[in-house]
Amino acid sequence: MPTEKNTLCINASTKEVQKRNKKNEIFIQPEYIIVNLIQADKKQYLTISRLFRFVSYLRRQLSEMEEISANSDIIFDINFDSIERTLRCHDKVFDLIGDTIVVNDGELPDIPECVSSFLPKLALKFATEFAA
Repeated sequence: MPTEKNTLCINASTKEVQKRNKKNEIFIQPEYIIVNLIQADKKQYLTISRLFRFVSYLRRQLSEMEEISANSDIIFDINFDSIERTLRCHDKVFDLIGDTIVVNDGELPDIPECVSSFLPKLALKFATEFAA
């Protein structure tokens, strides 16, 4: 039967292993996608279908980027409801007219560092390969 001291050592080493094996979580929110794709396209609007094509492209590209996929769990919160909530939350910046997101005069939301290291590059690559 292990003593309390041995149990603490086992628990401490188990926690250390779990800590080393734990990946960072990167949450990709709709506003990050919208802002980066609008900036890459250099337009004041974005269709919902183009947005979803970019999300699909982004998933494929990120799965192929070993340095990101090895160290991080990428979590997407992109569906029509989350996009609609985002547009309501940023109603001074965006409008939804039919199936098109339109940029108003408001300032675009900031993008956190965890996604700004790769998202603008991938948005620009997508905009170049699949011109709107």
